[in-house]
Amino acid sequence: MATHLAISLSPVPAYSSSSSLHFRSSLLPRWTIGMEKLKAFSSSALMGYNKRRTLICAVNQDAEKLFQKTVEVDRLIDMLREANANEKDYEELALSVMSIVDRLVHKTKQKIESATDVLKEILRPVVDEEEEISWPPRDPEALSLMEKVTLFS
Repeated sequence: MATHLAISLSPVPAYSSSSSLHFRSSLLPRWTIGMEKLKAFSSSALMGYNKRRTLICAVNQDAEKLFQKTVEVDRLIDMLREANANEKDYEELALSVMSIVDRLVHKTKQKIESATDVLKEILRPVVDEEEEISWPPRDPEALSLMEKVTLFS
C-alpha cells in the first residue's frame, strides 16, 4: 500500500493586526511536502481557510481517506456555525457531533498508548538484552497489561 505524507498549514487568523500578520506570514512555510512532489502554497488558496491551523500526517491511503472525510465533516460544521438564527439548532447538533468526535479521538489515543505499553513490556527483555522474547510473555506485569487492554476493547 502506498505511503503518503500530507502537511497542511492554514494562514494566520484574520483578527491579527497587519504588522503581526506580515511578521507571522513571513515565518510560515508556503509550500506543501509530498512524497512524490514539492509544490508551492499560494496565500490566495488559503483565504477561505482562516479558522484552523492543522498539521496532519497520513501514513497510508486508508488514513488519507479517513482524513478527507474528517475534513469534510469539519467543513460542514463550520458552515453550520455560520448559519442564520433559524438554523441555530444545527449549530448545537454540530457541537454535539464535535464532542462525540473528540471523545472518540481521546478513546483511540488511550488504546494506542495502552497497546504501546504492552508492546514495550513484551520487548523489554530483548531491549535490555536479558533474554529472547517468549510468547506468551511470562512476566506477570506484561500479562496484566495485556489483560487490561483486552478488557478495554
